[in-house]
Amino acid sequence: MSEERNLLSSLVDNPVVFGILGAIVIGLIGTILLSLIFYYTPLSESYLQPAGTTLYLICAFAGGFLASKKAGNRGIMYGAAVGLIYFLIFLLIMLFSSPASLSALTVFLRGIYTLIVSSAGGVVGIAFVE
Repeated sequence: MSEERNLLSSLVDNPVVFGILGAIVIGLIGTILLSLIFYYTPLSESYLQPAGTTLYLICAFAGGFLASKKAGNRGIMYGAAVGLIYFLIFLLIMLFSSPASLSALTVFLRGIYTLIVSSAGGVVGIAFVE
């Protein structure tokens, strides 16, 4: 039991893992909130795609922010690492859920946007280091 706890705590101490977990948790909470908003309000489903993309980018920013804040230095590097892994996780999810909706240009642009936004989150996270 002690070894499992040490492994878990060492994983959470890693800034990249911490940032990815933070981004995923924020994404899950945001997804629940978005679904409640779209269910209980008369908003059109045409807003669902932009809202989902915005939430995705906010989570990438938050992941880079959390990783660089935890690390205390090298914000661009930690932010980009979180963004790359976050992008790959969601690319795998999209490949399993709806592979027909993916095109090479869409994947490329989403990857670039994710890296830019998460790196920016990493730079901003350095400003909040205590």
